[in-house]
Amino acid sequence: MQYRSRMAKLLFSGVCGLVFSLFSVPAFAQTGAGTFGTILGVVSDETGAVVPKVTVSVTNQKTNITRTSVTNDEGFYQVSALLPGTYKVEVEATGFKKHLRPDIDLRVNESVRADVTLQVGEISQTV
Repeated sequence: MQYRSRMAKLLFSGVCGLVFSLFSVPAFAQTGAGTFGTILGVVSDETGAVVPKVTVSVTNQKTNITRTSVTNDEGFYQVSALLPGTYKVEVEATGFKKHLRPDIDLRVNESVRADVTLQVGEISQTV
């Protein structure tokens, strides 16, 4: 009789654990996916030609946390998994003035386009 009672409790615990795990995983996935945003764009020069292999820094203006990316062969960059907030984008490339674009507002589950046009000059100069 005690054996049956123990088995029933063990079976009940196992079923409860299984049900909990089945419902908790999808809930976690849903909450995690919608909490971030993305800043993306194309870096080009004054003639409209894309500029590949350029370093792009995206910095949260409140926390000063910086993430970097490098433009691809089409001049495209993308920085994902950013927390909502206000960001600045800095672009540096040899032969061009450093470009700074502040005050980019990013909200939850949003993609903000921040295209950049570089001007010819020395990197020590900022636009």
